[in-house]
Amino acid sequence: MIRLYLYLKTLDQDWQDIKLTSDELAKAIQSTAATVRKDLSHLKCSAEGWGYQANRLIPKLKESLLLKRSVKTGIAGLEPWGSLLLSRKGFLPGVEVAAGFDSSMNKIEMTSSSIPLHPSYEIAEVFCRMELLLGIISSYGDNAQQTADRMIKGGAIAILNLTPCPIRVPENIFMYQSDFQSGILKLLSSINGSLLNKE
Repeated sequence: MIRLYLYLKTLDQDWQDIKLTSDELAKAIQSTAATVRKDLSHLKCSAEGWGYQANRLIPKLKESLLLKRSVKTGIAGLEPWGSLLLSRKGFLPGVEVAAGFDSSMNKIEMTSSSIPLHPSYEIAEVFCRMELLLGIISSYGDNAQQTADRMIKGGAIAILNLTPCPIRVPENIFMYQSDFQSGILKLLSSINGSLLNKE
């Protein structure tokens, strides 16, 4: 599933209108041509002559990943990751960022964005009005648990928590925790462990 998503992300951004070989796709996602051919054969996609037509492959990938319909999303916290997600349309295939939130009115006023920005206390109301289903919490300056509660109250059925602060959600809410600091700590631990083993 992760490789299929990587193919889609690569094709959406770089090669929408051209034909490419399994070698080119493999290099783009750091895999092998044999793996690419195997993955795409499961989707009943075959090469046309010497390569794959990107604009025919993209709909099949979206269908397999259940991404044919974009999910309306709200992002809480304009720094550090929120501003990146707000400024790069199409950065996450399947995600339609429709609103941004922050507890600092100063940040809201200073941030240039084509996407509407709101104060954090309006999260529940805006999620409900705009029918946002996915909430992304990207700044741990705000209270992550309170932010998640507001998103869920407004109708979110899934939360992506990019902060190191743990949050609790009801059983019927999908939640994924993936924060930068924890990732760095795990990698540092792995690096130092491998160096100790070499000594």
